[in-house]
Amino acid sequence: MNCYNKNKKKEINMLMMYLGAVRRTIFHRISGTLSIHMGQLPILDYIDLHPECTQAEIAKELMITPTTVAISTKRMEKAGLIIKETDQENLRKNRIRLTERGVEISKVGNTMIQEVEEAMLKDFSDKELDAIKALLSKMIKNIRNTEFYDPEGNDMISFKALEGMMAEKERRNEE
Repeated sequence: MNCYNKNKKKEINMLMMYLGAVRRTIFHRISGTLSIHMGQLPILDYIDLHPECTQAEIAKELMITPTTVAISTKRMEKAGLIIKETDQENLRKNRIRLTERGVEISKVGNTMIQEVEEAMLKDFSDKELDAIKALLSKMIKNIRNTEFYDPEGNDMISFKALEGMMAEKERRNEE
């Protein structure tokens, strides 16, 4: 690999890290505006798409630990965002649904995030968007083929679950 190519790859990695940091900072600010923790919006989204779900289902689909879900849902219940009700068929399980406030916070948060994402991708042609999508997909495929990728790991949102949630949101928006 020549020096130019190595420097170009390093520059691309730095830009991706910077973009990730900027997005995290903005999403953290959005969460603060809504008086929720940053990780709670994906949980609210999941509950919105899967009313009457359980904590175990949330943990599995979002690939986060059951302990993290328990702590988050306890905070969300205290904040009046969700309601936990005992499953009458299995008293060891709680069924979770959003309150009106939870629905509103989820809706407002997603609108704000959508505005950020729209701003980030404005002025790109369809051809450029297709190219970005193809390149990012290739990068995901490449990283999945390394020893560092752990498909069973609980430290990231499952790509499959994320795709499913995105498709469900698109379907609801079209209705």
